[in-house]
Amino acid sequence: MKKIVISIISNVLVKDEVVIQETYNFFSDEGYVIEQFLDNEQQIQVDQLPLIIDQIKSKYSEQDLLRVIVISNIRPLILSWFRCYNTIADDFVFLVNSDESIRVYENQLPIVNYLSEYSDNSISEEKLIGKIYINDFPIESGFGFYLFSFARYNYFQGLEHFEERRHQKNIIQKNYVYKNNEYFFFMKGIKERLDIKLDESHTKPFLNINKKLIALLEENPEFMIHLFVEISNLDERKAFIYDLLMKLIEVYSSFTPDKQINFYSMVKKYIKKSKIAFVDKMSFYNILVKLEATKDIILQDIISEIKQDKENIKYHYPLITNSLFYVSKERVEIYPEVINDRMDILERVLNYYNPKTVMKYNSKLKTGRVKKIAIITSQLLDIKHSPTLLALTVTKYLKKIDPSLEIKIYVDDMYIYCKEELGFPHMYTSINSYKVKQTHDEFLSGIEGIEVVYTNKSDTRKKTLQNEVSEVIDFNPDVIYLMGADFSLRAWELSKQIPTVVMNMTPEPSNFKYGHIYTAKHDVRLFESQLRKFNIKQNDRIFKKVIHGNVLPPLKKDYKRSDLGVGKNDFVIVTAGNRLDGDIDIDFINIIKAFLNKFCNVKWILIGNGNHKLIKRELVNEVNSRRIIFRSYEEDLQSIFKLCDLYVNPFCEGNGRIGRMAMNMYLPIVSHTSASDISDNIGSEYQVDKDKYLLKMIYYYENENARESVGKTMKEKAQANVKHPLNWAKHLITVLNTAFGTKL
Repeated sequence: MKKIVISIISNVLVKDEVVIQETYNFFSDEGYVIEQFLDNEQQIQVDQLPLIIDQIKSKYSEQDLLRVIVISNIRPLILSWFRCYNTIADDFVFLVNSDESIRVYENQLPIVNYLSEYSDNSISEEKLIGKIYINDFPIESGFGFYLFSFARYNYFQGLEHFEERRHQKNIIQKNYVYKNNEYFFFMKGIKERLDIKLDESHTKPFLNINKKLIALLEENPEFMIHLFVEISNLDERKAFIYDLLMKLIEVYSSFTPDKQINFYSMVKKYIKKSKIAFVDKMSFYNILVKLEATKDIILQDIISEIKQDKENIKYHYPLITNSLFYVSKERVEIYPEVINDRMDILERVLNYYNPKTVMKYNSKLKTGRVKKIAIITSQLLDIKHSPTLLALTVTKYLKKIDPSLEIKIYVDDMYIYCKEELGFPHMYTSINSYKVKQTHDEFLSGIEGIEVVYTNKSDTRKKTLQNEVSEVIDFNPDVIYLMGADFSLRAWELSKQIPTVVMNMTPEPSNFKYGHIYTAKHDVRLFESQLRKFNIKQNDRIFKKVIHGNVLPPLKKDYKRSDLGVGKNDFVIVTAGNRLDGDIDIDFINIIKAFLNKFCNVKWILIGNGNHKLIKRELVNEVNSRRIIFRSYEEDLQSIFKLCDLYVNPFCEGNGRIGRMAMNMYLPIVSHTSASDISDNIGSEYQVDKDKYLLKMIYYYENENARESVGKTMKEKAQANVKHPLNWAKHLITVLNTAFGTKL
């Protein structure tokens, strides 16, 4: 029994003969005989396919033929043949290996353009059997638009999914009626005939995102790139298009990691090879951040693309700033050179705006102690926001130590973008700090000599930066204290002329290049090890240990276990944070799942705002059975911690204050060995590697004495690590005066 491939090729269209040979090899390996029919003169007509097939089949006995496959690189013909001669062959293969800019095969019946181009919306009413297999999907040829318009994707499949399925095809002749003309596709010896009236309305193509499309994308990840590209190229409102792509990416993020990586690689290749604008490239990357499987590679690709671009610097600041949000909220992983890369980009951005923002600082000789302090912070939000509480608290206590101090807090609002910087999808934005002014005023009430200066982003970045720098210059401070504002362009500019003390909020080194002194609550060994980890020159940064923080609040509520949905004999583990969606990854979830499966009386309480999509997807049964309990923001965390047995920290850097509260309630803590606020609080002797998390949790579950003993130690450490704001302010004044004496 013979299986034959009838290959109808136009060499005029061939770009790479290797691709053709690879396709032939694919079928030869499956036992097919390749019969070639070359049409270099472009003479073949759409209605000649039966003659070609009969000519080649005449070489064989009809009884010896098992399967017939038609292959062609002539797009208008293969697409038309699949329809008008659907029953004459077992399968059709579109061999993509052509230059679509070459105008060929234009001398065809008018019906060919209708059957093979974009305007036909009658295809769904025509019964077609089998698929058109395709060796590759030409991204930049517009084929994706054809593929998805009117759900034509139902009729295509990648050649790698080829299966030898014997279709039950009754050979029929088709007669198409189009614009009062009939186009009859005759086949010798066939009596059965099907009349098809084609729609002449030329309805505008549309995309219907439904379960069938989603299932197709799951089976054929190569389709997603075309959908992605074609939708983004539509001449419609970009915001609407990007919203659509975001929804598709969220669907795609549930597919297997291999399929996600494959898709990401195709998009990345398209970005590198195509001539699409920088804004579109970055929009693609911003959307692709949602893919779970790319978290460890995408940040470096984003920053690399920004670094290579020299023509669109006005967009670099919002993009690099927004990348911080991807790290904290989307669990995107950093890489060793990330801080150096960020600093290079910020330097370039500053130089781009520099000519009209350089202003000479009042260089009069200043002696003695600090009298004026400019505190620059990225945001001032509600008091529940830990960085806001820290900034306002230290300001208040600095004034208590020395009432003669003049202090101004300058708020950058770095997640509010200037008007020319908008237009990218998936950009994190925050409320304007000025809208919370009343809260700030109430916190600082009764204290003279403190002013909060809010920024105005209604103008261009250049004018905004000029105004921001001028405000500080006019105040003429002795020193700048930078709190969580590494990306403050005005601080970068002003630090060239004004001594600047940089507060490290996390163990990760600051992204601020020109600090005169860097402070953090951890010791110098951790500071230096982090500099080495991120390849930052150690002799460029002077370090001072300054323990910052607030006293832990008293317990306010008298919760009972029943109030939390847990029983007397339940073993309760707890996790809390303001960024749980970003902090909790699949590895952490798998550890929790294994722990829940091992012990039936374990319940997990999560405290903090978030949609918890990953948890709800991976732990469906545990959520439905109420073994996982979600609670939103809780003002009195310690009252809940008091009723729990164990605190389990995700693989994240922050939440130091939350960790101290858990420690203060005698809770043992399972936390990782990499640098983080909580791990720093509990000490290296209580940290564990990620692969030992589950064993440590089991150890605490099975050893009540260990829980009690370690809990007491945690209580002692919590008290030792809490420095009263008054002591913090006293120590800080000493550091500020040291910076003030620094020669610039």
